[in-house]
Amino acid sequence: MGAVHQVSALGGRRGLCRRNGEPDRKNQDLDIRPDKRELALKGYVGTDIGSENIGSEMETGSRRTRKIALRGFSLIELIIATSVMAVGLLGGIAFIAVATANNGRSRLNTTAATLAESTMERIAAIPQKSTGADALTTLTDCSGHNFTINTIPGGSSLITSGALAGSVDYSQPAVTQYSMPYSVCPSTSGVTYDIRWRIDAGPTPSTQLVTVSVRSLSGPAAPAAQLVRPFTLRQLRGDY
Repeated sequence: MGAVHQVSALGGRRGLCRRNGEPDRKNQDLDIRPDKRELALKGYVGTDIGSENIGSEMETGSRRTRKIALRGFSLIELIIATSVMAVGLLGGIAFIAVATANNGRSRLNTTAATLAESTMERIAAIPQKSTGADALTTLTDCSGHNFTINTIPGGSSLITSGALAGSVDYSQPAVTQYSMPYSVCPSTSGVTYDIRWRIDAGPTPSTQLVTVSVRSLSGPAAPAAQLVRPFTLRQLRGDY
């Protein structure tokens, strides 16, 4: 009887799984094998881990970006910036120095031209046939010095060749009554101009060629004087 009951029980269990010789598929989805269940769990867990890894990488990247944005200048960047600024400052200083020198030179040239014209007018105002005291005139500077201007032919030596040919030769000593150290106004500025002239026979009869050169003397008030060429003015003087 015991064996018969066991056979019957076994047949009943098989009847649950088979009907008419076919497997009972009604609850087939509920029958999950251990190996499949483990594989499914691994896939699910792997999906979550991958998402967490992606989120962690994004957070790390954002932190790295914030660190790069918030970090200061490095020593090399600071040295390069300082070097560029120094070059710019040196260029600006050089530009200012050149502009100042050109401004001073223009001022000296303008004053020299004015003094040359003033001296030329005084010489041309006296007829060339005048002699003795009639051939003399005077000019007073801002310091109160009274200079005598002689209009008789003669005077300072001239340069005979080169780019400055025809101008007064300042390498030669000054000639009395044909030169004067003129101080401009105001006298406290300390700028003095060396004015020299020469009178020669003109290219036509009854004419004389008057040459007047003016050079600024170098000093504390005129540091650019050594860079300025003498200003020379020439004019014909005749009888009238």
